[in-house]
Amino acid sequence: SFSGDPRWGPALPQGERIREDAAALARHIKPLPRFIMIAESIPGGTTTALLLLRALGYREMVSSAGPENPVSLKEAIWQESARRLGLGIGDLARDPIRALLELGDPMQAAVSAFVQALPEDVEIILAGGTQMLAVAALLKALGMRKLPLVATTRYVYQDASSGFTKLAEVLGVKTWIAQLDFSHSPHPGLRDYERGYIKEGAGAGGSALYAEREGVPIERIIEKTNELYCGMMAAGTEPPHPV
Repeated sequence: SFSGDPRWGPALPQGERIREDAAALARHIKPLPRFIMIAESIPGGTTTALLLLRALGYREMVSSAGPENPVSLKEAIWQESARRLGLGIGDLARDPIRALLELGDPMQAAVSAFVQALPEDVEIILAGGTQMLAVAALLKALGMRKLPLVATTRYVYQDASSGFTKLAEVLGVKTWIAQLDFSHSPHPGLRDYERGYIKEGAGAGGSALYAEREGVPIERIIEKTNELYCGMMAAGTEPPHPV
């Protein structure tokens, strides 16, 4: 499932069905683990995160997967989408489901409903950056009092173009920052993280948190990542290097 262009029509006409299915999945997990970690990987997700945040009343900027955050493009999409709906910032703060259906994406719909359907005593960790803070903002607007921890990497945390820290503070969300460092990696593809590419990946911060809880130090994660990357290169599967 994918979302439509919110500038021309509702982004998630199938959003209610996604939420129903996600909630049903949460209720059918037996036995429940002591904690559940949910990661995201969705193209264009920081833009839909911005749209949802604006509709709910938050002015902070989201992060970007590239070193140059296309802030003006994201703001333009918000302006066009808001014009279609006749909205201003915060006008859907009391109608979060409409904000989701008009402006959101399937990940936001699925994760929010899944989390809401879990018992309160299950620890929930959202693995991701500003996209998961947007989910936390949605959960808060839906009345959830104890918001999940958001685990991300220092690349998102240190992104000067985004308001990750301020947004987490405003929401009252606790965060955990993986102190990954590939500045001394022999591989250009990994050193690109230090140049601002990708920043998070699919649950990288959450994976590092899980490893730490299992007694694996961050230094070992960095070392092992380099080893695995070396194996990928040897197999001829090195990802394309950004120009």
